Amino acid sequence: MSSRRRFVRDVVVGASALVGALETFDVLGSVAHARPVPTGRFVRIPHGVPSDHPWRTAGGSPRRDFRAAALVPRVAPTRRWQARVGVGRCFAPALSREGLLHVASQAGVGCVDTSGRVLWSLRVGLPSGTPAFTPDGEVAIGLAPTQVAVVGAGGLRVLATLAGAVRGSPLVLDDGSVVVAALDQAVHRIDGEGRVIFRTAIATQVRGAVTQVGPRLFAVPAGASVVFVELDGRIRATVELPSDVAFDLAATEGGEVFAVGVDGTVSRVGPSGVRFSARTGITPSLTSGIALGGDGRVRFGSRERGLAIVDASGTVIDPPESELARGVTAELAVDGEGASVVVDARGALVAIESDGRVRWELATNDRADAAPVLGADGTIYVASFGGTLAAYGA
Repeated sequence: MSSRRRFVRDVVVGASALVGALETFDVLGSVAHARPVPTGRFVRIPHGVPSDHPWRTAGGSPRRDFRAAALVPRVAPTRRWQARVGVGRCFAPALSREGLLHVASQAGVGCVDTSGRVLWSLRVGLPSGTPAFTPDGEVAIGLAPTQVAVVGAGGLRVLATLAGAVRGSPLVLDDGSVVVAALDQAVHRIDGEGRVIFRTAIATQVRGAVTQVGPRLFAVPAGASVVFVELDGRIRATVELPSDVAFDLAATEGGEVFAVGVDGTVSRVGPSGVRFSARTGITPSLTSGIALGGDGRVRFGSRERGLAIVDASGTVIDPPESELARGVTAELAVDGEGASVVVDARGALVAIESDGRVRWELATNDRADAAPVLGADGTIYVASFGGTLAAYGA
C-alpha cells in the first residue's frame, strides 16, 4: 500500500472513531450533547442503565410499580443478618445486579453487600428518597435542602442546586440525565455533567416523584391532577382527578398511570384523559404507595383496613376472612403472581396472597415504611427506622 493511501485510510478511520466517541445517543435514539474525549486515551462512555437491577430505583423500576422479578417466598423466612447503615428513617435500598445495596438514611448513603458487610458510608445530608442507579453504577439522589447529586465509593458530586427541595427518588435516563420534581413547582432534567436540559413549571404543587410512562413521556402528580411531560420538557397534557393525589404514580406497560387520591379514589389515567375512576371508600396511608401486580390489580396500604386490593374494574377485593384488620401504612412490593410483602403497623413482615389472605407473617419488631426489596434469590431486604438493614431468607 502506498504511503498516500495509508494516510487517507488512517484519516478516515481516525475520523470515524472520533465521531463515534463524541456522539452520545439519548433514549430517543437521537444525538445528544457531545462529550469531549481526550485524544490518545481510551475513555469509556457509559450508556444505558441495566434493566436487570433487581431494584433499580424507588418503586423498583422507572415505572414505580413496586413489582419484583423474584417471587415472594412460600414459607416464612428467617433473619440472616442485620447491619447498621445509618440513623433514623431508612428508605428502601436500591439493589444492583452485582448484589450491592445502596441505602439512604437520615445520615446519608451507604453501600452494603448481600452478606451484610458495609463497604462504604458517606454523610452527605438528608436524602429525598431511594437512590437511583446511573449508567456507570453510581447512584443519583436528592439532598436537603435543594441539591441533586451523584454518590459513589469515590464520594459526592453535586449536579445542580434547585430553587426547591427534590420530591422523592430521582429518575435516571439511559443517557445519564436525571429527572426530578421539586418544591419549586417544576420538573427538571439535568445531564450527567450538571447542565440543565429543561425546567418545566407546574401550575400546582408537585406531590411526588417523576414516573416514566414511556421512552418519551413522564408523569408527575400535582395537586388533584396528573401532568404528562415530554422528554424535551413540553407539557403534553394535564388531566384533572376527583381529589388530590396521595403518593407517587405507578405506570402500566401500556403507557398509562394509576393514581390513588387522598379520598381513596383509584383512577387510571393517560394523556388523553381519565380511563376510569372508582371510589373505594378506603382512606390510603400517605406513607404507602401503589403496587401493580401481574394480575392487573392495584394495591395500597390503609391504616384502618390493612392492604387494599382493587381489581382492574375498580372493585375492592375482600379476603375470605377479616385477616387484614391490622394497619398497613408502609410501601409494599408485589411479585409477578400477585403476592405482596409488607411491614405492617405492628412491625411484622407479612406476605399476602392476591386475594388478600395472609400467606405468612414474621414478627421482626422493626418499624419501617419502606418497601421490602426482593433479591434475585428471593431474599427479602428490609430497611427500618433506626438505621438498620436486615436480610430475611429461607
